[in-house]
Amino acid sequence: MSTLVDNFGRYKQPLSRGGSYNNAVIQALSHTTPLREYFLHFTSSSNSAAASSSSTEEVAAVTLQPNRPRTRRAARLEKKLNAPSDANLCTEFSKLLRSMWGGEGIEVGTRSRRMASVVSPHAFAGAVATLLPLFQERYEQQDAQEFLRCALERMQHELIEEMLKNSPSNIDIDLEDTIINRVFGGVLWNKISCLSCLEYTIKPDPFLDLSLVIPTPTTPTVTLEDCLDLFSSSEDLESPSLLSPESRTCYSCGSESGFSKDIKIGELPTILCVHLKRFRWKADRKQKVDTLVRFPLDGLDMTRWLGDTGGTAERKLYELYAVVVHQGSGANSGHYSAFVKSADEWWCLNDERAARAKPEQVQRAKAYLLFYRQQEGVQEEAES
Repeated sequence: MSTLVDNFGRYKQPLSRGGSYNNAVIQALSHTTPLREYFLHFTSSSNSAAASSSSTEEVAAVTLQPNRPRTRRAARLEKKLNAPSDANLCTEFSKLLRSMWGGEGIEVGTRSRRMASVVSPHAFAGAVATLLPLFQERYEQQDAQEFLRCALERMQHELIEEMLKNSPSNIDIDLEDTIINRVFGGVLWNKISCLSCLEYTIKPDPFLDLSLVIPTPTTPTVTLEDCLDLFSSSEDLESPSLLSPESRTCYSCGSESGFSKDIKIGELPTILCVHLKRFRWKADRKQKVDTLVRFPLDGLDMTRWLGDTGGTAERKLYELYAVVVHQGSGANSGHYSAFVKSADEWWCLNDERAARAKPEQVQRAKAYLLFYRQQEGVQEEAES
């Protein structure tokens, strides 16, 4: 039996009352092993006093069930945690993970973890509403990718502030060296080439996720590889002056024949998060792209989308461990759920409901967010 189930075969960490976009993203992040392990031990100096005065166990004990009135005690805790002076997303995320992975005993890798049966992320959602203005309406449907991006950027900002606060003024620190960047951070190469002399410049562009347009299908099947090919394909620039604001000419040869742009990946992250753009504007209306995109569960080889490596690049293989799915036909409505993989078993997590899933069921899902981890990292972890 999987280590993620109790004696009755139930999954041990469903979420309730957080908003489906919130719950689905939290489940994916919770199964991002290096991120989870970091935040399970996270302590913020600016919030340590508040954390000690209202213990993690007390907050975790408020497990609100669906369709059940909120208790006065829960309301008091939520009001306290939502106060701007106490709001810190890293702290609340750490508390949430501890409540999710702090119930009855299970084994995760070589470490013993305890996981709760049902957890309400209301305190984390309260911090989100306080710190991220786009998500102040906590129980309205929101965009899961936008929430993921804003939450990661906010936590990165808080971690950088913590580094600056705790570092002596005479010591240089790498402000990019946060757990967010170490896990999700990659670099794109924006290559702009002169169509006449073929000279080019490369502008590095850091990313936390790859946003891919879904191509218009010409065959019954569109693949993730098709999306990556479209993303990295060359295109002529309508405004060559992007190279030189004062001139439309090439710096090198002076030609006005124009420029082309293509994108390659300069550096791949440990965790590759792929966003499939399922919403786009058409005739002044935001519409959903309902195309089924086929994606591999393992063996995703990203090598061919890397920048010029002189033919010496090692293969970069990834395996899937989490998927966020948007259900519904509308761009401003619908419902989010998640698939997660642990101990070689897939689960479908739909707020407080959880069920085992077959790999074929995962592959049939109309994915919105895909979370891949480097396979060599998984192998090293298994050997250690």
